[in-house]
Amino acid sequence: MRRLVSGLRSAVVALAVSGCVATTVAARDVNLRSDNDRVVTQPAKAQLLDGSIVIFRDGFRNEGGQLRGTGWRYDPTLRDSVKVSAVPVDSIAGVVAFQTGYDPAKSLGMTAAASVTLVLVLGIVYVAGCYATRCLR
Repeated sequence: MRRLVSGLRSAVVALAVSGCVATTVAARDVNLRSDNDRVVTQPAKAQLLDGSIVIFRDGFRNEGGQLRGTGWRYDPTLRDSVKVSAVPVDSIAGVVAFQTGYDPAKSLGMTAAASVTLVLVLGIVYVAGCYATRCLR
């Protein structure tokens, strides 16, 4: 009976420890001529006509012909950067916003698979330990 309780306790610990979360990063094009994209709150990257890029980690506002927000402008070689607060819209080739998505079904499947694997490994370790100490004979 003690072994059964110990085994159940180990299984509960395995289920509690092996939680997994499946995430994906989705990118969407931002239409600078649309009223829906006047304020973007997700991280965004603006590709400029001269080959440089501007990263807005906290998003931006599209007002007065400029993208306004706290960002970093990187040259085409990505070696040099400078802090910017506004970028003229007419110098932008395109803008992409990024959003993290969560997949609950995939997370549940990964957690179940990790839990089963952990229980099997613990079982093998238990049997090997008992075999080595001759508790099964």
